[in-house]
Amino acid sequence: MASNESFTVHVDIFESRWAMHPDANVDLCALPVAPLQEFAQKAAGKSIYYEALGDVMIPSPTELGELAAVEDVIMAGYPLGLWDDVNNLPLLRRGITASHPAVNFLGRSEGAVDLACFPGSSGSPILIMGGSHYGDAAAKERKAIFLGVLWGGPIDLVEGHAKMLEGSSSTEKQGALVVSKVFVHLGYYVKSSQLSVFRDFAERWPVTSW
Repeated sequence: MASNESFTVHVDIFESRWAMHPDANVDLCALPVAPLQEFAQKAAGKSIYYEALGDVMIPSPTELGELAAVEDVIMAGYPLGLWDDVNNLPLLRRGITASHPAVNFLGRSEGAVDLACFPGSSGSPILIMGGSHYGDAAAKERKAIFLGVLWGGPIDLVEGHAKMLEGSSSTEKQGALVVSKVFVHLGYYVKSSQLSVFRDFAERWPVTSW
């Protein structure tokens, strides 16, 4: 379990540290963490706590086909920038798949979830935790299936008029037209299979101190 200790690392030339997905239509990028771990260890004798989502958690096409159309999912992240800043832990949200995990939603290597997704949730992992909808015996032993990474979601625009009250009077004056964004509790994720393109990047990326 993570502790309430933290250590700040300044990352210079931040944007250049990232590797972008070779397909510009796939909203994924990767940042090597080995330099961060090395810096924390050398500078403060700190070991950075993390939980890795390894290849064994990424489902094959066959395994995806054996899942049900509706699966319970969870997402770990920082909606609206909210998190447990005392214990250094993200927040967990729960929902269901909104498209079959084996289907390429809208023809892309993506899926849809029925889940409350807000700004700050982008980059959050989406997982199926346990349950009976697994394929072979080996898959049933897994603690989780890593479906993908949230990248965004649809919004609706609602129009209305602002109403202003004069003092304690109940008389209302209609103001200007107001347009508000309303989130519709749906999210889109890039399938975890798309992460494999970063394997070569990780192997050849030089480990340098930050």
